[in-house]
Amino acid sequence: EAAPRRKAASYSSMTFVRVQIVMGSGHTLSQACTIAIRYSAVRHQGATAKDDGSETCVLDYRMQQQRLLPLLATSYAFHFAGAAMQRLAKGGDVEAL
Repeated sequence: EAAPRRKAASYSSMTFVRVQIVMGSGHTLSQACTIAIRYSAVRHQGATAKDDGSETCVLDYRMQQQRLLPLLATSYAFHFAGAAMQRLAKGGDVEAL
């Protein structure tokens, strides 16, 4: 009887660490995305079609969007997956994880 309790305690602590890794990864990635997207929104580079000397916002370039927006979506996915894992763990349904 003591062995299954030890196993369950060990498993729940490993699960807690996994939940924290997912939540922390999502938080760190969201911070990085915030910095990159804000910088891309205020940085201007290259000439526009107008002949007034204005420059294009870096975030308006398709390549910049293709690189940043999937990372932003991934940070949201980590956040919501981590929150769901946390709810399962707090509800005592560690077996579902």
